[in-house]
Amino acid sequence: MTELPPNVVPTAVPSITGTPQVGSTVTGSYTYADNNSDVENPSGTTYQFVTSPNPSISSSSDGTVVASGTTGGQARRLPIPCKPQT
Repeated sequence: MTELPPNVVPTAVPSITGTPQVGSTVTGSYTYADNNSDVENPSGTTYQFVTSPNPSISSSSDGTVVASGTTGGQARRLPIPCKPQT
């Protein structure tokens, strides 16, 4: 019996472009990859845009979520307008 390699969790590596300042738009995108060649879930990848006064955060709970959702199963670009914090 041939033993199959373990299923590896897929990755979605994010990228942000644009100038993060009030009045500008930043765009998030990601690259989906799966070592087992599995396709992305049809419901998509979950995303969150988070603002924080800290330049580096490790979790969305370290800032304020300003947009979130799923991509609908397609790697796509997600434009988010920058607005003043209230």
